[in-house]
Amino acid sequence: MKGSSYRERDYAFGQLMLTLRTKLELTQTELAEVLGVGRRAVIDWEGGLTYPTTDHLKQFVVLAIQRQAFHAGREAEEIRALWQASHQKVLFDEMWLGRLLPDAGSAPASKQVEEIAERLKRAKVAVLTDYRGLTVSQLQDLRTRLRGSDVEYRVVKNTLARRAAEAAGMPALQSELKGPVAIAFGYDDLGVPSKLISEFVRATRLKLEVVGGLVEGRVFSPDQVKQLADLPSRESLIAQLMGTLQSPVSQLVGIIQTPVQQLVGVLNAYKERLEAA
Repeated sequence: MKGSSYRERDYAFGQLMLTLRTKLELTQTELAEVLGVGRRAVIDWEGGLTYPTTDHLKQFVVLAIQRQAFHAGREAEEIRALWQASHQKVLFDEMWLGRLLPDAGSAPASKQVEEIAERLKRAKVAVLTDYRGLTVSQLQDLRTRLRGSDVEYRVVKNTLARRAAEAAGMPALQSELKGPVAIAFGYDDLGVPSKLISEFVRATRLKLEVVGGLVEGRVFSPDQVKQLADLPSRESLIAQLMGTLQSPVSQLVGIIQTPVQQLVGVLNAYKERLEAA
């Protein structure tokens, strides 16, 4: 079988694509939206009728890595097998794979749970988002915007995230981890992650739904998390606090000064009377 024009079914390749999509917890329509293709294309891939283009296959691999769809410790082997099964005309790029794997989440599941739990305990705020519908490049754009403000955006596997929530002493968060979820971990101002996500949605007009969050160990509803975007920054709060502190001081000085001025007036009047006498 060569290229995407052959209509003979390649059931082995179709099964690989179906298995990975199932692990991604995405429907055919949702995967098509993420990769920027029509649903018919995904149906044909899984039916073994056509193969993805090189660009689409790379996007699919990146997404599968982010969602830990490959078996831990066997990512490279499975990615090479998928590439070979797709009959790509372009030679497999080992350097590209090498750049991906450091962030592939190839650590054992127990290690991944430990890392997520550590982030949950360290973060002041964690915003849960449903990222379905965003392409790989759009996810990367969002991640870059957040990183500039000390916000880490990670796609997590729900089964591991639930175990991490339990390990971090936050079992109430488990019920919020439903469907494909990416978490924005904020380590500074509480309102920054929600604010930046809101700005991203407004600027791009993309659908990125906030489905819940964790604020200093307490579970927040989607509406409560969105309200965090209206919080003033730390600098604004400090300025407001200084203004509040300075106001009573100036009033106190005024109160203290008033009797002194009156006393001076009385003494001057008494002095004038003595001089007149």
